[in-house]
Amino acid sequence: MKYSTYHAHTTFCDGKSTAEEMILSAISKGCPEIGFSGHSPLPGLSWPMSEEGVDEYFDELSVLREKYEDKIKVFVG
Repeated sequence: MKYSTYHAHTTFCDGKSTAEEMILSAISKGCPEIGFSGHSPLPGLSWPMSEEGVDEYFDELSVLREKYEDKIKVFVG
């Protein structure tokens, strides 16, 4: 049985690792898929993404999805 997660958080919000670190870890563990679910901006809170970070989040994950497409399927939400 192969395991995957579809609820991963990165340093763009309250996660401890970058998206690439998480993708590489998932690949090393044999996961066929990984899904990222960053927290949307919420005024007055410190743990969600910033308004400015949303575009960077989607841009970076788009690049990483393409970079590792032959090793793992990457979902972004």
